[in-house]
Amino acid sequence: LYNPLHPALAASNQYEVGDLCWTLFYWYRQCLAYGDDEAMRERLFPLLKSAVNLFFHIRITHPDGTYSLPATASPEYPVSAVGPDTNYDLANLRQALAELIEIDTKLGINDPMLPQWKDFLANMPDFQYDESTGFKVSRTVEFLETNHRHYSHLFMIYPYHMLNWNDASERAKAELSIARWQGDQGYSRTGKAAMLASEGLGDSALEQFEVLMNDFLKPNTLYAESGPVIETPLAGISTLHEFYLQDWGDRIRVFHGCPSKWQDVSFRNMRAAGAFLVAADRRNGRTTRIEIFSEKGNTCRIQTDLPSDGIAVLRNGRKVDFKVLPCPEGAASLIEFETEAGTTTSIAPAE
Repeated sequence: LYNPLHPALAASNQYEVGDLCWTLFYWYRQCLAYGDDEAMRERLFPLLKSAVNLFFHIRITHPDGTYSLPATASPEYPVSAVGPDTNYDLANLRQALAELIEIDTKLGINDPMLPQWKDFLANMPDFQYDESTGFKVSRTVEFLETNHRHYSHLFMIYPYHMLNWNDASERAKAELSIARWQGDQGYSRTGKAAMLASEGLGDSALEQFEVLMNDFLKPNTLYAESGPVIETPLAGISTLHEFYLQDWGDRIRVFHGCPSKWQDVSFRNMRAAGAFLVAADRRNGRTTRIEIFSEKGNTCRIQTDLPSDGIAVLRNGRKVDFKVLPCPEGAASLIEFETEAGTTTSIAPAE
């Protein structure tokens, strides 16, 4: 992971200071999915601290106590010197700071840098946005090259899920930005499909995914632009999972991004944050059963199209108490219940 960078590389759009934060996000997600607090504390946390520490050295401090970022990079954007406050690095840094704060709080680490992480996060710039062109590349560069392959300027939408689809203003910003981004490569389709699935637009997501499958992936499952790679097929697999199960934010969403033409769907043992293995069935376009195996015994929060006033939540044949939480996402229900390590909880229509 040693790859020296120099600010002079910003002139050629190669000063990619946020890459390690982005990489560590997936390790963080893995720790959540397996409930691996030891790896989170002993290995991920120190490396994440170091990755974020770079931003303390390069940030610009303003007289009012707010901060901004100097010119860094926005991967693959075809303009040199993309300028300060790139949305790519604002998203990477915001996510990494939130992870540090969450890990420290959850595990009781009480790191001496905690107040500084909170201060940095609270006083960062907003994501750069233009009313006509959507989310910008940086403070000084609007998103004009709409066929840009990479979605580096949209990381606040995916993979970080920082925008609230239920907030009309944020939703409008995201929809404009996604619509204007016409990434024309297979890798682009994996990102756009995942964004649409997170909004619950399974049909539109499937259209993007079918382009990837029909026009870009090879019979041997690889992918090629300038040469064969496996990166895009793996991104495609990750996106495919989004049609079935999503576990971002504070809940597990079952079939949230499922296309309407997928009337009969099943999956088994898909792993979700909280060390849960989830299985579910969908028949005639409606969920008929969800099962959650708990490895660690954490609190589980499930969003489903099953109505909360007509479901049974059972464990070992006995009813399980559950809370019904407000769920503004259409007709979906949101329920919360406690689990026991090594047991399976089922959710199904009450008989």
